[in-house]
Amino acid sequence: MLRALIIDRDAIHADQLAARLRRRNLVSDYVCTPQQAIKRLKGRTEEYVLVIINVSDSSALWFRVLEKLQDICRQLNRDSGPLFLCVSKTQQRPEFILRLECTGARYVYER
Repeated sequence: MLRALIIDRDAIHADQLAARLRRRNLVSDYVCTPQQAIKRLKGRTEEYVLVIINVSDSSALWFRVLEKLQDICRQLNRDSGPLFLCVSKTQQRPEFILRLECTGARYVYER
């Protein structure tokens, strides 16, 4: 079964994402903070194909978090790592979106 990791401070939103993933045959794990995600990725026994990060709170240092998560995944995966999807319930500035996508992550604005 394919697995996704959801990083989201909003538990209700994370549950909604998990439900959408289940309809696509993806099992998801949920953590509240980037620190918990780092521990989960370092100590994992399962392989994640997707990491979803809720970046609605634009005050967080998402670029540093994303870089750290991607570095950990590169160190742990010999051939390939998970895809990174950044979702937001608030429309982000174009500069923010472009900077996210330059890391290789994808951005989705949820209306």
